[in-house]
Amino acid sequence: MIMTAHSRRSKVAALSYLWVVLASLGRVRSHSWAACIDWRFYSGVHANNPAAFSDNLGKCYGYARRYDTQRAWGTLDSDYPSRHYRQASVADPIACSNGPTGSEHEGADEQRAKPVSAAYAHRGNIYGPMTIKRRGSALCLRWPAKNHAVPSQEEEFVFIRMIPSRMERPNGRQSEFGKPIARLRFKNCLQEGDPDKWFCGGCFRLPKTVTSGLWTLQWRWMLNQGEYYTSCADVLIRP
Repeated sequence: MIMTAHSRRSKVAALSYLWVVLASLGRVRSHSWAACIDWRFYSGVHANNPAAFSDNLGKCYGYARRYDTQRAWGTLDSDYPSRHYRQASVADPIACSNGPTGSEHEGADEQRAKPVSAAYAHRGNIYGPMTIKRRGSALCLRWPAKNHAVPSQEEEFVFIRMIPSRMERPNGRQSEFGKPIARLRFKNCLQEGDPDKWFCGGCFRLPKTVTSGLWTLQWRWMLNQGEYYTSCADVLIRP
């Protein structure tokens, strides 16, 4: 069959449209995670600054468990092991990813390590440092937008829970983490560049109930009703 110039252009246009549709579907499936547990702004930068969570205005001093700091920003949904752990759709799901039990696919292991320090920077491994804070201080967390902070996306929230480390059981359930101690706007982002990679974050002050010692922190984001994604970290609270 002889293909005319017009038919060739039509085929190219159709293939281009199909590529855009497939790329869009890929973006929709991307979901977020806690990329930094202890984000600290540079001197003079205020949290209300839309760019406060960008690489140019601060630095991360504490990460989630076994967090690979060598990967590029916002890529740990496609790089293995995935960080966007979606909890199983059951009445009381596992609170922190153990790898294979998420409802999407195998993710990173965010269970507590033995010793706890084994999940953090040590002797040149790829992990980031553990978060260390003073009682009553402010804690700021950072996450990638993953296309869920665009104006057409409904605002959902990030809920922060903390329990004493000694209370966390292996494969502990969501109910064991109790009520949230903070609620952060997910769409608090610098809206520049690729919406998949927008820098987002939020801050809260550690309540008086969080006393000195080792704590487990859970970052939990509701994308849709009943659809939750979590990240877990250890936080050492000093007097």
